[in-house]
Amino acid sequence: LSINWHYNQAVYYKHSSILYSLEMPYKQVRNIFMAMHTGHEKFAPIRKALGIGKCLEYEKIRDGELSATEEEYLTQHVLPDWIDPNNNYGAIYIEVADPDKTDFTVQDLRARSELLYSNDPSIRMITVDHAGLMQSRGRYGGTTERLNEVLRDLKRMAMSFNRGMGMAIIALFQISREGYKAAEKNGGNYNLTHLSYANEAERSSDIVTAGWVDTELRESNLVKIQCLKARDTAPFEPFYSGVLWSNRRIYTTTDVTVATAQKTGDDIDLGLE
Repeated sequence: LSINWHYNQAVYYKHSSILYSLEMPYKQVRNIFMAMHTGHEKFAPIRKALGIGKCLEYEKIRDGELSATEEEYLTQHVLPDWIDPNNNYGAIYIEVADPDKTDFTVQDLRARSELLYSNDPSIRMITVDHAGLMQSRGRYGGTTERLNEVLRDLKRMAMSFNRGMGMAIIALFQISREGYKAAEKNGGNYNLTHLSYANEAERSSDIVTAGWVDTELRESNLVKIQCLKARDTAPFEPFYSGVLWSNRRIYTTTDVTVATAQKTGDDIDLGLE
């Protein structure tokens, strides 16, 4: 979900962004972005001429198992488009943990982010994947205290970034096991008490969203998105997004229901062709 945010910001809105990937290596994140871009609607005529479906599979890109035709499509069409300056795509800065440091704090994240912003003022969003892997300034014996401080520091950074200009910060966060079990029994619906460990996650956040996928939704190419909190407006109603799992891209958030997806199955119209 977060990588979809970055992809859409760069390709459709022409804004740059920073993704701190503390869990996945750079190459993995890059390959996901490339897989997403293979499904862009601008390439539909090329895919049709080459006999390629709606996208290339992420696993094939990752494992180097593309056919000759698929490799031609990726290297001669998708990659050149991704780096073509005439497209005016925003930049996506993929930052991973510093291998020379055992801890990564919000101060480290802020210093790096403000340096990147000084060179690219089009940056509009920062994502931390995920907040639970960050280290607090102080040393605490419990996970709750550590995460609470991290989240408070992220909130301060969002408010005061670039001398008070502010910055949108998305912090990925885990749901507790108990919350997952409760959601299974309640149609995939979470509540704020299901956020793992840190009560500060509820207090500091301006918006809290959650995604739900079960076997039925996965087979229907859907993910359920819900809003648990919105500070400045009423939370939006839960809705279903159409998604192709093979390249992990969310294609639509409108007029998609479980019933229509099940009716069309794998041929669900995601507006790709």
